[in-house]
Amino acid sequence: MGIDTLGNKLLQDIDIAYDEAINTRVLNIQEAVNEIVNDFKVKKHSLMGVANLDALNNYSQIPTSEIIPSLIKIGYYKHLRNLDVSTAIPTIVDIGSSNGLNIAYTKVNEENGCNLIQNIAIRIALSLPDNFLNVKIFDASSNGANFSFLLALDKVKTNFYSTENTIHNELNNVLSELTNIQTDKLSFQYQTVEEYNQKESVKIPYQVLIINNYPDNFIYRRDSLSALKKIIENGKKYGVIVLMTTDLDLLKKNATGFGFTNEIDGKIGTLEILGDGKVKSSGIKELDDAFKNFSLIIDSELPAKLSNIITFLNNRLIEHEKREKEKSKNAFSFEGFYQEAKLSNNFWTSKSDENIRIPLGFPVNYKPYNSNHSYFHLGILTDEKGNKVGNYHGLIGGETGSGKSVLINNLIINSCYYYSPEELQFIIIDLKGNEYPEYHKLPHIKVLFQDSSKIDIGLNVLEYIKSIYEERVQLFKKAKVNEFSQYRTKEKLPRLVCIIDEFQSFNQSENNEVKRKSAEIIDLIVGKGRAYGIHLILASQSLANVNINSASLTNINVRLVLRLDEQSSRQILSPGNNETLKFPDLQLAYNNTRGYEKNDNKIIKLPFLKGNLITPHIDYFESKLTEQLNYNKKKYLLPGEEDVLLDSNTHITESISKNKTKENKIYVGTPYFIKEDDNYISFNPESENNLLMIGQDYNTAYRLLSLLIKQFTAYNPENKVYYLNYVPKSSKFYSVFNILNSEKFKLDKSNDAEGIYDLLIEEITKRKDIEHLESEYLLVLPQLNTDSSLNTRMSPLMAKIKTILETGPAVGIYSVVFVESYNALGEINSLNNLSKFKIALRGGESNRIMPNKASVDDDGFIYLSTPIPYTIMNPDYVNVFNSYSTNFQISDLGWKSIIEQLFNRLD
Repeated sequence: MGIDTLGNKLLQDIDIAYDEAINTRVLNIQEAVNEIVNDFKVKKHSLMGVANLDALNNYSQIPTSEIIPSLIKIGYYKHLRNLDVSTAIPTIVDIGSSNGLNIAYTKVNEENGCNLIQNIAIRIALSLPDNFLNVKIFDASSNGANFSFLLALDKVKTNFYSTENTIHNELNNVLSELTNIQTDKLSFQYQTVEEYNQKESVKIPYQVLIINNYPDNFIYRRDSLSALKKIIENGKKYGVIVLMTTDLDLLKKNATGFGFTNEIDGKIGTLEILGDGKVKSSGIKELDDAFKNFSLIIDSELPAKLSNIITFLNNRLIEHEKREKEKSKNAFSFEGFYQEAKLSNNFWTSKSDENIRIPLGFPVNYKPYNSNHSYFHLGILTDEKGNKVGNYHGLIGGETGSGKSVLINNLIINSCYYYSPEELQFIIIDLKGNEYPEYHKLPHIKVLFQDSSKIDIGLNVLEYIKSIYEERVQLFKKAKVNEFSQYRTKEKLPRLVCIIDEFQSFNQSENNEVKRKSAEIIDLIVGKGRAYGIHLILASQSLANVNINSASLTNINVRLVLRLDEQSSRQILSPGNNETLKFPDLQLAYNNTRGYEKNDNKIIKLPFLKGNLITPHIDYFESKLTEQLNYNKKKYLLPGEEDVLLDSNTHITESISKNKTKENKIYVGTPYFIKEDDNYISFNPESENNLLMIGQDYNTAYRLLSLLIKQFTAYNPENKVYYLNYVPKSSKFYSVFNILNSEKFKLDKSNDAEGIYDLLIEEITKRKDIEHLESEYLLVLPQLNTDSSLNTRMSPLMAKIKTILETGPAVGIYSVVFVESYNALGEINSLNNLSKFKIALRGGESNRIMPNKASVDDDGFIYLSTPIPYTIMNPDYVNVFNSYSTNFQISDLGWKSIIEQLFNRLD
């Protein structure tokens, strides 16, 4: 018998025992138990998934397994015919085949449901070695109170997410990780993470995601819901188990009011705890038939030996960290080099005129901390015979776990001890998406892009590199030089090292424009960038399916090869050079001879430099930046930072306070792509100078309206805002601007909308003969589509709105219209044609007002269409300003006090 569920086997035997002879039941049960236990051992599964945790005196007596325990005990069966059976019948379900487990409850059963989730999670944690599992808790509802048992575990504390933004971001990070696992590790060789972990030495950790009180935090976050659905649907393959609790009362309440449905229904096994304590299931194969004869009593109590389990797991983590620390102690280190660099007078004194020279590691027969380093060079070199040779670009190859990211860390950090940011700068394109999180603070970073899911933005960074090349061509032409070192005798200019990790992702994109343009730019920089101090370092696991022409490959003459399979090693080095096949971790062959034969390999052992070991170095460089250099450099971090603060942007705040021309340049956010200026809307007396907003991301929509109102009134104290409140009274956004009802902010609850429109039309007539306008007006119409009278044919009110949009801007009366969806208003095309500026939020087919019909699916981001040139590959994708000061943030709650504080600053 294969690994069936213990529960089903035992149930069959109990029914047989009932029909035949009660006194045979214990024997049958024991035989079934023995058979299943043997199956577990044969398949190398840990028995922690089904063991009686309180019966164990030592939790290490049951060995762990490298296979995630799919079969989990969730409670006990009780026979409906009241069979008096003294032996408890465990209920075992295969949560792997059900894509996880959802516990649905009403409020009275909330604690029972959460305790069952904790029991399941703890069984999984005990079944696996400590470094094999990450448990993440997403709980904004109880702020962790419902999972206090799990949060007593040191490893879980660091993976707790309790705000809407952090939940959203981490779910998308998990989704991005699944993509990386597929492309970087499973590839075509393995079907699942479980299969991978049984065959590879470097393991992929399993994950348990605990989502509490669904659908809370998903009602307004459709992209978060989309991420969750994808994780549930694909989690089994990638070693992710989702454990959820669903508040049935909350689900029912929001099912109609917000157009929200239970979109995960049918995608995950569900246990519903009924009011009478009974349980029913759906999507759980083992329970469908069992409930005909048995009821289920769930494990709603935490183990009696709770403290023992917590102590055991925390101590196990401590022991694991000790072992890792000891391992890193024994690893190769540059600590001596770092200390010498800090104490010497040579810090940041190296010049990059001719080349850059970086200590990379030690020869394999090294003596630690002496001067016998192995160096990496880019630029013009003088060889042993006195000849000038050039090494301009590099190619890094290494399979997963061999040390590719450690190598890149060494290249970057070690070079930063020699060269200041005025001498050397980096552009990093991390198409893996998660390897270089600390580098956003590094002074030498010019661009840091980290997102495996947005390859088009990665291409935009390549386009930016091309623009730097073109700019330098003109600079050199003007200076009448044709080589970097010559230009450096006249002007300062840093060498630029562009690192593209997993660069083959460009070629594997489904977008043909990405494939074509990325290949063109890489070929251009490899062929011509060297003369202008621009170098490429391309990193990949192999060159399989990489579209790079032979001429470019020839010009990339530096090869850095860690452990690789034979075919990949042949591609990067030569057919006879397979020395890297059996390399241990952090060992590489450095070859820059162009022949790439085995005899020309320099074998180097890399110092271990990863994770938290990087942070102190970056902090040191950052401190030296202010001490030693008067240096101000624009830095691009892509995707944009989560919290973009308007008040911390001195360029904007100064332009508002010093505005002499009273130009209504309204800033809305920072560019997601690489642009020098922040994104803005300019309200000036011109025709059609209105703004149309469409979408269903209400949080971002009202944040934008606040930005518009704040800045419009700040530019000129005489400016006035009319806000007609079409927002439904049931909406939490209905009263957000009530506090602003004042002389300069006219709030109207649409009781007299027609009167406001007539007033403005009359004002338009008066202003036609005024040469110089002393003040301007802003008409704000939020959720205009909710007024059904505006949707009737030949609506007189809609006719007046269109008149204001058509004739108002020329005399300084502008309009902002927010509509929930493209089809929600019959006159949407007219409003679209009368609006020069357009903002597409998420949802509601908002992409229909965009030139390239791009989808908008990232919360907090918008597409901004302006008269400024707009292209498919470089749209104005904007990270909206997320707060107005470092002291408070726009959020779902507290709008009244936020807006009050916001406008108090204008006095």
